[in-house]
Amino acid sequence: MAASSTHRVAIVTGGSKGIGEACVVKLLSQGYKVYNLDIAPASHGIFVACDVSSVATVEAAVAAIVAENGHVDCLVANAGIYFSATIEETSE
Repeated sequence: MAASSTHRVAIVTGGSKGIGEACVVKLLSQGYKVYNLDIAPASHGIFVACDVSSVATVEAAVAAIVAENGHVDCLVANAGIYFSATIEETSE
């Protein structure tokens, strides 16, 4: 694991467009090192290809970010997935 550093680290899911992109830009302007987890390439932050509908993919992406930086200071859970089911029919 990387040694802890003084930089602030943020993760934004769905940060390649819209509200998520605005969050990435704002965090960058505040001095954060921002990882943009999305399925679409990004023009801001450090792009990490990640489909939030896959728990394993999200876990791997976050583990890699923590291994590189030693910590995460901020999470913006902006990406969303939609499916229609009752809570009893939902496994994750």
